[in-house]
Amino acid sequence: MSGKRHRRDRSIRPLKKGRLTEREREILLCFARGMNSTAIAKRFSIAQATVRNHGQRILEKLGVHNRIAAVSRAYARGLIPLPGPDE
Repeated sequence: MSGKRHRRDRSIRPLKKGRLTEREREILLCFARGMNSTAIAKRFSIAQATVRNHGQRILEKLGVHNRIAAVSRAYARGLIPLPGPDE
C-alpha cells in the first residue's frame, strides 16, 4: 500500500437524520440567494429563532458546518435548483 490516503467523496453520503422538509428546502434556497435570518423570517412570517432552528437542522442533515457548505452540498445533490441567468 502506498503512503497516500484516499479521500472519500463526501458529497455522495446520504443525508444524516432523514430528508429535508419542504420548509427546510425553502430556507436553504433563501440561503442560496444570500438572504440573512432577518429577511428569511420576514419572508415566511416566522421568528428569527425559528429560522436559526431550521438552519441548524439543515446543517446537521447535510453534515456541514456553515451555510455556504450547505448550499454547495445542496447544489451538488440536486436538492435545490441551480440559479438561472436572471438570479
